[in-house]
Amino acid sequence: MLRDRPRTSERDQLERRIRRMERQNLALFSVGAVLAATLAISIAKTDQIAVKAAEPPTVLRVKGLVIEDQQGRARILVGAPFPAVSERVRRDETTAAMVFLDEQGHDRFAVGEKFAPQIDGRVPENYQKAGTGYGLTLFDLIGNERGGMGFLSSAGNASRVVMVLDRPEGDAIGAIVDDKTGYAGLAALYAPRETGVEATGILLGTQGNKAFLSMQDPQNQPRASLSVESKQLPALQVFDANGKSSQNLLHPGDPTMTDFK
Repeated sequence: MLRDRPRTSERDQLERRIRRMERQNLALFSVGAVLAATLAISIAKTDQIAVKAAEPPTVLRVKGLVIEDQQGRARILVGAPFPAVSERVRRDETTAAMVFLDEQGHDRFAVGEKFAPQIDGRVPENYQKAGTGYGLTLFDLIGNERGGMGFLSSAGNASRVVMVLDRPEGDAIGAIVDDKTGYAGLAALYAPRETGVEATGILLGTQGNKAFLSMQDPQNQPRASLSVESKQLPALQVFDANGKSSQNLLHPGDPTMTDFK
């Protein structure tokens, strides 16, 4: 009987150790589960932050932007001023604008602050801008300005809205609203190559309380006009090469008619 006691004591100790190890394992399992849950939550939050960081920012501040085509050629230039690149044929100036280039580097379309026009294949030397202009401009296959629209202003308080269509060598047709003179109308110009000067052939519009149609020769001399003015009779006149006018052909003897000055 005395021999059995040690064996019982050893079994009890063994059972206690086993229970202690089970409790320790349970505690370790619990700690591991908590750590795993904490890690999962941290990863989820990190993923959310990464997704937000990958989203485009609401404001992007850059000095300039060059967009290339699949061959690596600059095709769209954006900046204030837009970047100067080797692919662009023109080298004279840049402004606050967005310019589209063709595959050969010619300007084809621009929107923003206007720059000196290319006329008949070249940019005029010492070109003097009438003022600051913003709008859009169209160019032909070699970069000549061929039309556009915009708002022009100068330090002298001159401001006008214009829409134009151009020939390769200069202006052709324009629609103008001039705040300073009050003129609103259309102008059609002669081709400079044929006349040797920039001459207006037809003026059609209103100014103050007068509406008129005027036709001029290539030397900018008026040759015929039709006009209607407040409280006066409608007038149709013709002029000689020196600008001397006839009587009002619609109302001969009208005393309000005077020679053109």
